[in-house]
Amino acid sequence: MRAMLNTYPTACGRVMGAARVLPAIVIGLVLGLGLALASPAALAADDCDGYSQADRLVCLRHAATASEGEMAQARTGLLSAIAQWDESAKYQAIARRQLSAADRAFATHRAAHCDLHKSLGGGAIGSGLEMRRLVCVAATNAARAAQLRQMAERLEPR
Repeated sequence: MRAMLNTYPTACGRVMGAARVLPAIVIGLVLGLGLALASPAALAADDCDGYSQADRLVCLRHAATASEGEMAQARTGLLSAIAQWDESAKYQAIARRQLSAADRAFATHRAAHCDLHKSLGGGAIGSGLEMRRLVCVAATNAARAAQLRQMAERLEPR
């Protein structure tokens, strides 16, 4: 608790504890979303803690973008596993269609979920609300990527 009460210098003078709470929020989000901490996107969001508020926002934008790439890579891996799956072409086609439908539903869910998370920041100052949203996006994408990789691993190849 003492660390949160300390002040630290910024370009605009000294800032009290509220701005120091963000690292705890980031860690709580990562753990609260059940994220694998080894995920590059999760580590990237956690690595943003040491920056100033403006630089932290840039860092979190990069983490969210990196998580999109991680998710796309996992999706490609699942599509490859489906193509090698020891199942008829009919069921492979059904799985590919369902993956596309799940991707659309996931994007809708992520947007609503992270908007909710952003709104729970209340009257946060400056870019604090956007930082909450970006942490949520990175964590949610990383969790989805882990799910896709797990699905790919469970398919029995020919």
